[in-house]
Amino acid sequence: MLEAESCPASSRVREESGDEELSVLPRHTKVIVKGNNRTKSVLVGLQGVVKKAVGLGGWHWLVLKNGVEVKLQRNALSVLEPPTGNEEDDHYDFDDSTSGSENAAKEDHHHHHHHHNPTSSLQFRKVSKQRARYSKPWFSNNRSRHPPRVHLGRLGYGSLLRYWRAFHLEKKICPRPSKEQLISGVQNHFSSQKVDEVHVILGFIRAAKK
Repeated sequence: MLEAESCPASSRVREESGDEELSVLPRHTKVIVKGNNRTKSVLVGLQGVVKKAVGLGGWHWLVLKNGVEVKLQRNALSVLEPPTGNEEDDHYDFDDSTSGSENAAKEDHHHHHHHHNPTSSLQFRKVSKQRARYSKPWFSNNRSRHPPRVHLGRLGYGSLLRYWRAFHLEKKICPRPSKEQLISGVQNHFSSQKVDEVHVILGFIRAAKK
């Protein structure tokens, strides 16, 4: 067997049945998933490499051949090849929460069904850090309480005056306003509109073009 050929008696990797649950496999140990009562059936038979292990509970974090990360216990793994010491020690992030997501398990099964070749040499790729990360929502609930202000001070005197006259503000406020009065009056009038925002903007554009 491959274990017998590649694992000498002095190796740190112990495959004796009495030590399986107690031993912790070192990083870069190549393993195959044999499964236990916690293992999803779609993971059984897949090959991976150990990237992290803890003694408590015997949990091992694996990177499967397709780059997907899973978390399995020691007694669910069989050693294919111990580490040689020449592996590239890359930095990986791990999720300590569960023993692999349902999506990861399905992806592993799909990859294993279509691409797994038991006669090929064991090749491992770096983990692609393509994880679903939930970002904050684009819009906050505070938006309805604090509507965005429209800054009309950048408009020229002529544009403001056309808006002023189009909505007959000269009759309500002042017939000959200064620019400051124009900005204040137009700003207040525009913000007080209780109609659709797009409708108000279009009305403003039409008034400014007159």
